[in-house]
Amino acid sequence: MVSGTMGRNGRIGILGVALVLTLAAAAAAQPTSCELPLTVPATSEITYELRSTSRGPGLFLTWPEPNDALSTCVALVDTAGLGIPMRIDGDYLDSVDRTLEFRFTTGGAVGDAARNRMVCAWSNVNNVRTGNLNGEINLSNTGGLWSQTGSAWTQWNEGLPYSLPYTNLIALSRAADGTRLAALTAGAWPQVQNDPVGVYLATAGGDWTEIGAALFGRARGVAAVAVDPDAAANLAVGTRRDGVFISTDGGATFTQWTSNLDPSAPNIPNSFEVTAITWTGTRLYVAVRNFGLFISADGGASFTRAAALEVPSAPGSSTLVRPVINTIVEDPSLASRVLVGLTTHGVWESLDGGTTWQSIYVDYAGSDPGWAVSVRSLAIDPLAGQHLTAGTVAQLIQRTVDGGATWTAAVTPYDGLAIKPQIWSVVYHGATLLALADAYGILTTADAGASWSLLADQPYNRLGRQLLSDGTVLDLATTGGGIYTPGLPVSLTSTILSSGTDSNLRSLALGLDLTFFPGSLTLADENNDGALDPRIFRIICQDYQGWIVWRSPRGNPDAMVMIGRYDKSNPETCIEGFCGDENFVIRPNCFDERRAACFEFDGAGNVSFYDDDVFNGFTYQYAVTPFDFGDISLVIDPVAVSSPMVFPNRYPGDDVGVDDGPGNRFSVQVNTEAAAELDGEEIYVYPNPLRLGAGIVGGEGEEVVWTNLPPESRIQIFTLAGDEIAELPRDGSPQVGANMYWVARNNDRKLLASGIYIWRVLMPARGDYWGKLVIIN
Repeated sequence: MVSGTMGRNGRIGILGVALVLTLAAAAAAQPTSCELPLTVPATSEITYELRSTSRGPGLFLTWPEPNDALSTCVALVDTAGLGIPMRIDGDYLDSVDRTLEFRFTTGGAVGDAARNRMVCAWSNVNNVRTGNLNGEINLSNTGGLWSQTGSAWTQWNEGLPYSLPYTNLIALSRAADGTRLAALTAGAWPQVQNDPVGVYLATAGGDWTEIGAALFGRARGVAAVAVDPDAAANLAVGTRRDGVFISTDGGATFTQWTSNLDPSAPNIPNSFEVTAITWTGTRLYVAVRNFGLFISADGGASFTRAAALEVPSAPGSSTLVRPVINTIVEDPSLASRVLVGLTTHGVWESLDGGTTWQSIYVDYAGSDPGWAVSVRSLAIDPLAGQHLTAGTVAQLIQRTVDGGATWTAAVTPYDGLAIKPQIWSVVYHGATLLALADAYGILTTADAGASWSLLADQPYNRLGRQLLSDGTVLDLATTGGGIYTPGLPVSLTSTILSSGTDSNLRSLALGLDLTFFPGSLTLADENNDGALDPRIFRIICQDYQGWIVWRSPRGNPDAMVMIGRYDKSNPETCIEGFCGDENFVIRPNCFDERRAACFEFDGAGNVSFYDDDVFNGFTYQYAVTPFDFGDISLVIDPVAVSSPMVFPNRYPGDDVGVDDGPGNRFSVQVNTEAAAELDGEEIYVYPNPLRLGAGIVGGEGEEVVWTNLPPESRIQIFTLAGDEIAELPRDGSPQVGANMYWVARNNDRKLLASGIYIWRVLMPARGDYWGKLVIIN
């Protein structure tokens, strides 16, 4: 271990202005340029270890990387005049310089309640060198979950991620005690499977909390959710590929069901896409594409497959296939009666709890049962079980009052709607029948479904996928809106889009939060080309370029030369593998060796460098510094960087460092471990002959070293006449490993004259070893 202290940081400025980054409470206090700190490890933080390979000894230096707060800088640029105050917080975590460009592509106010999308898109400017990285922030506040009690609508979004480009509540379920379970995605509909966000749980009146983050989150797309109406700790989450997950402890743990839903079934699929889940008071129903409908009567502990639920593959065909089930409902007054809405095949019914099934859909044109009719949602009249309403993909709202014997179409011709909408959800809210129409919002009927009109009082955001009602409270799960409130910090990492972003960057930890304060902007056609021009600002993110290890001999410590450089943007090296390993490969015809292969990063914040160009018995001076070229975020080819390299002081008074700190230079004497007690390598002394003005740096003409000594050796030096002139070790100059050092002076400390001297090594376990030393003054 070495000791020492470090002075202040070296700093370099960019963009012509040098300001220290401080995070003030107000957005106006933000810096508009970067001042990058170059933090030098303290001497006391640098350790060294002598390691030997078959190629000889080497020194392994290790030091800690500085934390990001002391080694990075971030600045907001070009925000003046936008009309929206902003603040950037956090420490930049990436290892390369980046310029992130932000573009307001729509005007409006932060937290806008009158538009679904107040968009701020961003991207990495230099994608040629540092990759494709794209993100989007929706600053409107129209989305999430809207709940209506009486005539008042309120949002219930606390705890949900509030900076998603699209807040899509694609699945929602509610227990009798008011507990709600929801699945979110962030991408543009319908490509939501590319942007999973997570599963969230909220108790009655409480905030949302993410559950199963490691299972779902950004890793696994969710298609459907259900909560046990009578026991809110029982949850079911259906995924787009990996089956259904069951929890009985409120989401703390989950059990996965895939092929084990029915291991004996023929033609088990490779992918288990859950298309619908319903949890009633007595049963849990799970539909899996190409596998079937599964029913559990014990809360998801076991399942049986409704094998009889198969439909003809084509009109009149005797070939049966497993249908795609979009919705499952159980008659609240008759638990053995179950209905399902299918893709293409209309509505099917079971009167014995799923043992047998029959089609009950005949469309209003009188064609074959169910063909080409895709039902997305079903509602049973709580006062008249034979009254059914079906929301369809292309046939609007279909109604039957005789249990499916005859059906009639509603919203004809669209009841004033400009285009035919898809019907996502139908539900009874008390005695009132409601429907959720794509892009139009909530439809209501005053004549039992014969005609429909838009609900007069409903949220601005009319994009949604699901309505839920307990008779008193109506929930609208919306899509496509935002839920941002001015003043909330937005994690930039959470806004990264999968689309347009390289796969290795989709979870890039940037470490930065961007806050938008109350304000608004208006886009203008500044170029007079008939199109509104976006408003642009940037965030400059800088990290130091890399590390340099310096070395000088003991005799001239200020003559430090670079012996290794690791450039994080361009770690050039001629070595394949780590240079401290026994075996590495030298790449042929390589002339750009910077010894980057001699650096190691342990992933725990430590950097190491292996110096394999040292010699036993020699003393060296080392220093370690970061270096930088300034802002190279826009440089395409890092080899062609023209900016001068800067680094902090390596030692006090360093005339090429950029600060006046003490640096961290320290001295190391290379000493291999003591030789074996028996049968060690040959003992020798060097330099031999000892010449005036030559030899060990700092001890030219005077100092020699014996090496390959076993432990507890003693050395006697004699004249040719046999007179003893010195005996080693002396006080203050003990044996160090395999080495023993001697300044060629006699016992009276007088420098020896030219001549030939005899030396003898006395060793505890070996016989005496003799040799000669020649001194030439």
